Amino acid sequence: MYSRAFEDTPGHARSAFIRQDKADFEDDFSVELIRQETIDELIAAVDRLPEDMRQLCVMIFREGMKTAEIARQLNITESGVKKKKRRLLDLLRKSLSPEALFLASIILTN
Repeated sequence: MYSRAFEDTPGHARSAFIRQDKADFEDDFSVELIRQETIDELIAAVDRLPEDMRQLCVMIFREGMKTAEIARQLNITESGVKKKKRRLLDLLRKSLSPEALFLASIILTN
């Protein structure tokens, strides 16, 4: 029969801690693995884009540029940049998993 006194033993507490620590590590590892796979998928999709869309991705993802900055650099209007972003998202939508598409859409809407 299960006893409350058993929970208070140092060995049980240590075992419970080790089990919880292992579970936390496995959860963290799984999350990191999914994150990395999603990023890899996004990078592969970007590599398949036309040159102008890859350039836009570099400006957004790597350089962290905002719409106004991109417009100045490309010498187009901000609405032109927004149209390019929508086109980029449409192209990515065709080749990404829902998770990777979600990540891309979050970045593109900023």
